[in-house]
Amino acid sequence: MRKGRFAAGLLGAAAAVVFLSLSAHSPHTTAQPSKVRPGLKPPGPGIYEIVQEFPVGGPMQTAWKVRYAANARVGLMIAGAWFKTGPRDGWTKILENVRLSEIFVPYNDGETRLYDIGAAGAYSLERHTQADAGPNGKLLHNGQVVRELRDDGVLWKYYNQVRRAQDLTLWATLGATNYNYITEYSFRCDGSFSCRLGSTGKNLSNHETMGHMHHGCWRIDLDLGDPQHNSAYLVKWAERKGKAKDTVEPFNNGVEGGAVWNAEEFTRVRIQSNQKNAQGNFTSYELVPLRHGSPRHRGHREEFTHHDFWVTPYVWNEQYYVNLPQYVAKKRRITDTNVVLWYLTSAYHLPRDEDGIFLGPNGQAQVRGVALATWCGFEMRPRNLFEKSPLYP
Repeated sequence: MRKGRFAAGLLGAAAAVVFLSLSAHSPHTTAQPSKVRPGLKPPGPGIYEIVQEFPVGGPMQTAWKVRYAANARVGLMIAGAWFKTGPRDGWTKILENVRLSEIFVPYNDGETRLYDIGAAGAYSLERHTQADAGPNGKLLHNGQVVRELRDDGVLWKYYNQVRRAQDLTLWATLGATNYNYITEYSFRCDGSFSCRLGSTGKNLSNHETMGHMHHGCWRIDLDLGDPQHNSAYLVKWAERKGKAKDTVEPFNNGVEGGAVWNAEEFTRVRIQSNQKNAQGNFTSYELVPLRHGSPRHRGHREEFTHHDFWVTPYVWNEQYYVNLPQYVAKKRRITDTNVVLWYLTSAYHLPRDEDGIFLGPNGQAQVRGVALATWCGFEMRPRNLFEKSPLYP
């Protein structure tokens, strides 16, 4: 992370170029051989592919096909994902792209505002060792990406029947001067997936004891079924006089814009396709927040923090989170079209002794350790992708 103040208004064009150049950074290989089905294009240059069947060890009941790319500017990104709900079913496309558009780090002094992706610093995609990957992890691409198969606890249980969840997890580390940012994507056997940002390393010089935020600014391009016929909805719960009610309404009245997460309403955003499952219900995915709190910053061009969710129509060169207030000013429709979901995940870091900070004899802060990892993220949960409980006998 660089020291100093960066003007967000100068960063949007650079961030878009970073995204668009990802596919050119290395020759095409596949992390695991897989057959390309009719109608499914092979991955392009610099994009790698993994196919993972569940349960691990078989026989196959569900499967993920995941494509990814890595770059020293933005870290690890997902460049396409497909899911199989059964051994005889075809691939259902879920994702076109998901990545961090920005990592925004405002300090409590009101002056230090860091844009760790848009600033385009001299960062690096770190090479991991087996100590990073653990006993069951695998190192890919000279150690720049770690692949893990994780047990994720009980998926469901009913007396003597039980199913444990399993995840395919891919993660990489972006070295940003004093900070290391871990970008992690987990694809679960039940069709859900999660995205997390972990912040660790050493606190900023001359700011060792100052509180600060790490904001993961995510761009999520879901492509469910025919992507030209997706729609965005806001899902809320409310209780009045002892009776509760669920509300599903078009996001921002069907026009691009932002929305605020409300803990008392369990706010979620649903992206719904025009395709139905065998029970005749529309297939969708819901963003389920995993939140510490909701920050609102008032600095120059920090209006992008005034909402937690944003939805825009898909436009290839609209890639930068900080520019969202300008994007949504166009008031384009977000029903029955190709949409992009944006989400702000935030973690507040209030330094503590466990972060390796202490005051020396001269009263100056010194560092003899590293900040423990602070995580933020979200889950994308399928709705009506299956016609019954996943992985149920």
